[in-house]
Amino acid sequence: MTSKSLQIERHAPYPLRKWYSRRREINFDPPYQRKGGIWSEYDRGLLIDTIINGLDIPKFYVSDFGRRSSSLEDGNFVYAIIDGKQRLQAIFDFMSDKFALNKDCKWRFEPNLELGGYFYHDLEDHHPRIATQIDEYIICLIYTSPSPRDRT
Repeated sequence: MTSKSLQIERHAPYPLRKWYSRRREINFDPPYQRKGGIWSEYDRGLLIDTIINGLDIPKFYVSDFGRRSSSLEDGNFVYAIIDGKQRLQAIFDFMSDKFALNKDCKWRFEPNLELGGYFYHDLEDHHPRIATQIDEYIICLIYTSPSPRDRT
């Protein structure tokens, strides 16, 4: 019996805009994943506030089927979320205009600027510098892959 080992690797640093453009390649509901959509709109807004202000957010973990085969693989997806489902879904929902910024959202570079109630498209139209802050935000994404000696 041979044992297959997994490597944990850091994905190339892609900005949120690139991940958003690839969102349909990500399986948010693999069999092991818990139910989604449990964060309140306010909590999701706090995450976007964190990104707008350039603060760190925790790493995301995925299975990358482009680098390894798995019984969990679904031919329609390149990735499957292991950890970070609520965060990534909140980011994509904001970028899809599904919710607005919290009323108390402030931008650290212009604290008097009222951002509450803005949707993503509003930022693109009225505050493109802030929308760019979201678009160019780099997330740390870790993926699993087989070790080179296990690839055949």
